[in-house]
Amino acid sequence: MEAGIKIGDVVLEIDDTEVNTTQELQEIIVRHRPRDKVNLEIARRKKELDLNVELKNREREAKYLAKNREEIFNVLGAEF
Repeated sequence: MEAGIKIGDVVLEIDDTEVNTTQELQEIIVRHRPRDKVNLEIARRKKELDLNVELKNREREAKYLAKNREEIFNVLGAEF
């Protein structure tokens, strides 16, 4: 996972904007383009971490995005 995001991580903020739902996360990310750099604040095992990441698109096949959709939604906390 190139961005350093692991299964079970919870995104709390993107560039100092609070994220409370999967929809909010998606709305923030779509404002950016591949190669943009963003700062993520995540919760991992009861610790808060800051990660500086470079966004990638599906065509570049970032390892994390290449996984199946169900696993991606589970990491993001989405339920359908």
